[in-house]
Amino acid sequence: MTQPLDRTCELPQLGELDSDKGEFWRTNVFQIANSGDNLSAFESNRLFFNAGEGKKFFDVSFDSGVNIDSDSRSVVATDFNNDRKPDLLVASVGGGPLRLFQNTVENDNRFIQFDVEAKAGSNIGTRLIIHTETHAIYRDLFPHNGCMGQAPIDRTVGIPAGVKITSISIRWPDGTTQTVSNNLDAESISIQQK
Repeated sequence: MTQPLDRTCELPQLGELDSDKGEFWRTNVFQIANSGDNLSAFESNRLFFNAGEGKKFFDVSFDSGVNIDSDSRSVVATDFNNDRKPDLLVASVGGGPLRLFQNTVENDNRFIQFDVEAKAGSNIGTRLIIHTETHAIYRDLFPHNGCMGQAPIDRTVGIPAGVKITSISIRWPDGTTQTVSNNLDAESISIQQK
């Protein structure tokens, strides 16, 4: 649309429509809200398995059961059962049940829960940099927002099997920095701002 703020703008149809598939065209997009048109797409949900440090992914949508027949819009990824692995909560347009997909993938990776406490105020905006022998892992503490959903602040970090943490750098919301270099083999690490 070339003039999205012009409520009188008319756009001609760009091609043939297949009404059997639910395709339609409105010459003025501002008419859609009052026309009763259904904008639901019912596209299959997809889930991809990271099989190589973010470089190789496999489509596991069918195997995991996430390819449900629904118009899903909201996805929250967080650890619902406290096993330190991210699970998925999925909500769909038009109501219906919330669906919880539990992560049952077994692997040798280490999952660390961070308990981060700012001196004053919230820890939202804190940046953790987990330094390992081979690379650095960055995590910003923000509640993740998606379409019609918000996850709690994710404080779980996965560390590849056999990789040791050498130190953790913290940048607090007030701009101060701190480094932690002890007790890094624990499953849960508490950090308080100094």
